[in-house]
Amino acid sequence: MAKPELPKVGDTVVISWAGVHDEAEVDEIYGPPDKLHLMVWVPVRGSSGEVLERHLWNVPLAAVQEVRAA
Repeated sequence: MAKPELPKVGDTVVISWAGVHDEAEVDEIYGPPDKLHLMVWVPVRGSSGEVLERHLWNVPLAAVQEVRAA
């Protein structure tokens, strides 16, 4: 699988982290170039799929599966 492009703040990314595969919005990118991490807003969904709230998660760049420009 090809490595996704480097996301920018505001981009939407698809992450695979702790058994979760979901879209998240990039809030911050930090760390040394070989160990970048992202702070992302991950939606918490209700039983019918509606977004109830969002949680801020710290994930390694390696958890990013896809990047969609803002």
